[in-house]
Amino acid sequence: MKSRTAALIGAALPLTTLAFVAPSAQSAVPWTVVPSGTTDLITAVDYKGDTVAFGTVTGDVRVGTATGGFAPAINVPGEVVSDISLSPDGTKGVALAGNDAYVYDGASWTAADWTDVTYDLSAPGATYPNGFCPSTPGSAGDFPAASLDPTVDLADVEWLDNQTALISVDDVESSVLKTTDGGATWAESARDSAGNCLLEDIKGPDLTVTGSTTWVMHRTSIMRSLDAFATVQPFGVGADHEKLAVDPSNPLRQLQSKDSAHYTHLALTQNAWEDYDWIRSSDDTKKVNDIVSAPGRFYAVGTGGLLERVGASGLAEQLNVPGRASTEWRAAALNSPTELIVAGAGGTLALTTDPKAPTGGGGGDDAFPPTSNPPVAGGTASVKGGKVRFKVRGKLARPAGTSKAQACQGTIKVTVKASPTKKATPKTVKKTKVKVKKSCRYVKRIAIKRSKIGKAKKLRLILRFTGNDVIGRSTGKYAVRVKR
Repeated sequence: MKSRTAALIGAALPLTTLAFVAPSAQSAVPWTVVPSGTTDLITAVDYKGDTVAFGTVTGDVRVGTATGGFAPAINVPGEVVSDISLSPDGTKGVALAGNDAYVYDGASWTAADWTDVTYDLSAPGATYPNGFCPSTPGSAGDFPAASLDPTVDLADVEWLDNQTALISVDDVESSVLKTTDGGATWAESARDSAGNCLLEDIKGPDLTVTGSTTWVMHRTSIMRSLDAFATVQPFGVGADHEKLAVDPSNPLRQLQSKDSAHYTHLALTQNAWEDYDWIRSSDDTKKVNDIVSAPGRFYAVGTGGLLERVGASGLAEQLNVPGRASTEWRAAALNSPTELIVAGAGGTLALTTDPKAPTGGGGGDDAFPPTSNPPVAGGTASVKGGKVRFKVRGKLARPAGTSKAQACQGTIKVTVKASPTKKATPKTVKKTKVKVKKSCRYVKRIAIKRSKIGKAKKLRLILRFTGNDVIGRSTGKYAVRVKR
């Protein structure tokens, strides 16, 4: 483990590719560039309560407010600040740099106390002789006990409440460190009282918190804990990514990204990874550095000015900070669903208090209802004679501040797919179009030969709006039960 050299100052099965919408004019989302007091690349940021804290590529941590006035707090020579997290009320914090964590008590920063961070290899039920949790239960781990260091390569930090924070650890399988006293003391928490591993074959996980739930993800494995790691349950199998964001209004809706790959490695699920969609940028050379979530939407930041809002249905819209179109954004944080801060190259901090505002030509909120609410009369399709019939009926969501004359025009492409047998790949059984009425409503009666769907119990309905001047291209996907 590296020594603490900090100088203390002041003591987150693909189906298809979803639409990407670039704005036709400068983004209508209002941004304020906040003076950070540095020109170094900002690598981590958080914003809670009245406090903003960020870390840099040169090992600096600074603390201030959303209006600026940042005071230097820590410098860790030769290290990059990889993550920083503030408690929900903004009075406490933890910064990760190298192999160490630094704790903020509201006034000063100190190195974390690892006195209680040990693996008791002689504990009853500790079946892994060197303290690791290998993929084959009961077998030896990857390294001898003498080299075990539960605080090597600290990966991610998140707060559950104003006293409880968690740190995930890379290179030590199934290691999660926890404090319950605001960061004063820490202990290893990924084992039960008998010493058995709670996280099998999880290494260097990404942590995400929604309310009182902690989400743990590494590659395809996703697990969650509802009780601060007293117990852990498997949740799903994702898309082989490194970062996870969970919609706080619907935990079945999740976004994953891989920060070392192109933007094509951003995946969205509506149903806990039963299936998912790739979301593509207009420029696949851009890479994602961070993702965050708000109710009904996600935000992704990355290289080449990548700053995008992803709606619940998968519509991706490019946002622009004026004068920062090509800035590399390294990190993002939400103080609330209406306060988003992004940070990156040149010491740039940019804040918006209206991240939901419609973009010029990009739309606003998603045009179609959520996956759980299909725009189908009666909610089902009926078999009558030799035909399967249902009515697509709904109303486009109009962005706030736009008129019907502006928004209520365009065409919706309708595609219906079905699997005639249980193991068959869904095939297209119907394609048609419907024009949007002046009221923004759309209605289309669908009739499909019964022989085309076979014994299918559900149809897959896909609606694609072609877009207009104020509503961007949008896609809605739904399961429609066949009533026989």
